[in-house]
Amino acid sequence: MTDEEFRKMFAEYGEVREVFLNKIKWFGFVLFRTHQQADQAMKALDGTEKNGRRLRVRYAQVMREKEEKVQAPVVVPPVPQNAPPKRHGARCRLFIGNLPVGLSECDLKSMFEQFGELVEVYLHPQKGFGFIKYDQRSQAEAAKAALDNTPVEGRYLQIRFATQGSSLIVKHLNPWVSNELLEEAFSIFGEIDRAVVIVDDRGRSVGEGIVEFARKTSAMAALKRASQGCLILTSSPRPVLVEPLDLRDEDDGFPEKNVNKNNPQYIKEREIGPRFAEPGTFEYEFSSRWKKLLELEKQKRDFLEREFEDERHKLEEEMEFYRYEHETRLLREQLRVMEEQSKLFAHEHEARLAEHKRREEARHQEEMILRKREEEILGYARNNAQDQQQQPQTPGAVAEQNRPVMPPPVAPTEGATFVSTYDNGRAEFTSHSPRQSRFDQPYTGPQDEMRGGPRAPDSPRQSRFDQPYTGPQDEMRG
Repeated sequence: MTDEEFRKMFAEYGEVREVFLNKIKWFGFVLFRTHQQADQAMKALDGTEKNGRRLRVRYAQVMREKEEKVQAPVVVPPVPQNAPPKRHGARCRLFIGNLPVGLSECDLKSMFEQFGELVEVYLHPQKGFGFIKYDQRSQAEAAKAALDNTPVEGRYLQIRFATQGSSLIVKHLNPWVSNELLEEAFSIFGEIDRAVVIVDDRGRSVGEGIVEFARKTSAMAALKRASQGCLILTSSPRPVLVEPLDLRDEDDGFPEKNVNKNNPQYIKEREIGPRFAEPGTFEYEFSSRWKKLLELEKQKRDFLEREFEDERHKLEEEMEFYRYEHETRLLREQLRVMEEQSKLFAHEHEARLAEHKRREEARHQEEMILRKREEEILGYARNNAQDQQQQPQTPGAVAEQNRPVMPPPVAPTEGATFVSTYDNGRAEFTSHSPRQSRFDQPYTGPQDEMRGGPRAPDSPRQSRFDQPYTGPQDEMRG
């Protein structure tokens, strides 16, 4: 939407003097020439759709150079299309005064139900007043605008928004508190019709908010609990201050028709109209003294405000210091707990190692006992060789065991007689053997099948060298 389209949208309801449109944040300001034109535009455009978005129009307080408050409608960010209308309980209840004595409750209901659904109807016929509560705020505003100061049986109705004590004002809000957070904080006390943070003309929080409950009991419970304790909304320990809200009718103010003209004080005060005091007169002297007193009051209030501001800063600094100390203590406590856990884990690890060692020793002792029992049953002691035979051997060890064993060489002994016996496979020497020959040893080499033929597998091959040597024979002699 362009600025020209924005202006044309409001121009049909009156003379537009000033227009401002923020296309980034989707809000704008429109200044009309008269209040009636602004009111007509607000009633016509509030809740309507434009380019697929629903507009919400309300009055905005704009500060001018002379600190003069001017009311103008403002277009705020659109709400979701399917969102239900807001119900503002404190602004939905109307007070109707100056009612005729003979008016019944049915007559009062039929008079106001044309503007919307009625939630509550109360009439006090003897005193001539009653209360009407609508379901929505817009309905109450429409009824007030249409029926206020209208004649009914010779009397002019006086309609005002009624305060029922269900609204609270929350002060000293943190700049980061939003409407949603404010509603969440007070929703524990009961149903909330509205929770809003008050902002300035730039949209920044002024540190105050309004909470309107659906029931007075909920507001009283929240007020009592916040007064007895410290309600904190953010991480900062700075509490909020909760007070009853006295809703003021700032739309119509105090018109002349509501002034009691029968009071003698009214006649006395209205004898002289508005004027400036002339210097040197009685009025000028005392008005000057009153003005000095008011200025002195303002200066002292400003001085007290500065002192309070300094005290607030000191408290903030002290709070930050103690928060740092508190966080440091928490970190130290966490570090101590972690160290204790580390020591506990180390102790448990050592205990597991000791338990593992104890189990290994117990298993070794059980193996020794089983071995002794096995030796007792078998009747002989198991040596290390048998244990090694039971263990798997490497290929190199197997080849070393299968290699044939060569007999050790025997040194020749002169004058000795060699006696060989083959029943036990051992050879003995005697001191009467004259000499020793290599043929005196048992033959263990390869068999000669060409000479001796095949032999039995269980009998060794016989050779002429297997007979005992008796020395050289003299064939010539015998």
